[in-house]
Amino acid sequence: MAFVVVCDHLKNGAPTAGAASKQLPSYRGIDRDPWGCVDDLLFAGKLAAPLVEIRQKSRDDAIGNFSPGSLDDHALSMRLLAACESGHNCELVTMTIAQMRSNVAAIGGGTAGLGWDCYVDGYGSLLALGIHEKPSHFSPFHGYLNQYGLFNTCEAMEAYVNFYRATAFKANIEPPDQRMPIVIYDVLSLERLNS
Repeated sequence: MAFVVVCDHLKNGAPTAGAASKQLPSYRGIDRDPWGCVDDLLFAGKLAAPLVEIRQKSRDDAIGNFSPGSLDDHALSMRLLAACESGHNCELVTMTIAQMRSNVAAIGGGTAGLGWDCYVDGYGSLLALGIHEKPSHFSPFHGYLNQYGLFNTCEAMEAYVNFYRATAFKANIEPPDQRMPIVIYDVLSLERLNS
């Protein structure tokens, strides 16, 4: 199990993730500016020394191909979440790696948590970059998104990944490198400080 602090920064008063379509639920996956506000504080010299050490540990403890890093300690993760400035709409995502091969169908079954997300290192989440940024190109999959903007079944994820690869050029989206694995993550929970 791994923990990542993610942030939904606001643009013109509206959340960036999922804002492209009012009919779709907002994307609540792993690729929402991971560690963004923590790193902003770090680079501004406003992060306390013990928290700097925790953030460095998160870089060293990356799960799967998620290069922004993660922590395997809930208490340490909550300390970094607490450092985030108010108004940044930050959450702690608990996730587990479900699949590291490109064959999504090998996972089988439904999610153990809030839904499936997928990530290509150096590229990002195919959900965030595809259906949530250019929903009109992915309309066959609108009905498969759950309330968190994720997929409940690996079958839907597999079909979406294949459709994404076939549609990327038409949708004017950079296709992920075929040599890079698409890693599937099960998003188990979302947590805020006031929850």
